[in-house]
This record gives sequence, structure tokens and C-alpha cells, in this order.
Amino acid sequence: MKPQQGYNAAAEYNNFCVQCEISYYSDVASEGVSSTYLIPVTPVLRDNPADISSDNVGVAFNGVNLAVAAPTQAILSAYTIAAFDDCVGHVNPVAGYHYHGANHGDGTCPAIDYESDGHGGAFAYAMDGFAIYSMLNQSGEEDTDLDECRGHSDDTRGYHYHAAGAGENTFIGCFAGEIAQ
Repeated sequence: MKPQQGYNAAAEYNNFCVQCEISYYSDVASEGVSSTYLIPVTPVLRDNPADISSDNVGVAFNGVNLAVAAPTQAILSAYTIAAFDDCVGHVNPVAGYHYHGANHGDGTCPAIDYESDGHGGAFAYAMDGFAIYSMLNQSGEEDTDLDECRGHSDDTRGYHYHAAGAGENTFIGCFAGEIAQ
């Protein structure tokens, strides 16, 4: 397979599956990657949803960053692919380990439990402070009343999001709430 015509990536970066392990970066492996998240404690709904334009969609309860969509066009135009693990995550030297999608069916990515009413379990907070729940409920069904941000309200949880499928390269569609500045 040859690079696309006019693409200027160095030859050594074309046609490869990119694997990155944290151990490749001695300074990161020894010092770790530190992240600080400013998330509202009391979320406030916006009048109009906001595009996801920051580097972070949110943070999982286990502390792993929920990254924005991977730049698939740039990756594919160089004929490279950064492999994701079973949790739809991978490592890079700047952001450390992070997720690009949700794959929570086996309860390990991150570990979640269903709510007592069978509702999907929460596993993260979006940057606007609203909780993100698993895509499917205990019966294996997805809610059908989700808005453009992949959220909805119920009497028990109020407004909240449901993650997109693992292959969708995203968690939620937009921010329904105000982002802390």
C-alpha cells in the first residue's frame, strides 16, 4: 500500500500499526502523567448545546481521561493506525493513557455496575458535570429518547448522558451543560 498522493509524511511513518507503551517514555514511566480537571459540582444546563472543542470529554471514575475523537482522517491518510486496547484506550507521551470510546460490556473498562432499577451504570463525569452512563441497560437495550448530546432526563438521575458504542470514536455528541472556565 502506498501513501496518498501529495501526503508529506516521512516514509518511516507510513504503513505501520503504531504501538505505544508507557515504558517507551522513561520520563513518563518514572514520573507519571498528571492531569487536573475542572468540573462543575452542580451542573447547569445550557440554552443551546456546545460543541466538544476541548481536549477532554470528561474523566472516568478510575481517573482515566475521556479523550475527544481520534483524528481518523490524519491517521488513515498516513496509512497508520494506533491500536486501541479492549477498553478503547491507548497511550501517548503527552496525555498518558486515555480512552477514545466506551467498551463497558464486561465490567472492566472501567468497572461499572447496573443501577438497582436496571439502568446502565455511571462510569464518568463529562466536563460539564453531568454523569455519563453505559450505553445499554441491564436488558441490553439502548434508550431511544436520547438528545443530540446523547443525554436525557429521568426522575431518578436527572439529566445525564449515555456513552456511544465502542466503535463510534466518541463518548457523547456535545455538551448540554456549562463548562467550567
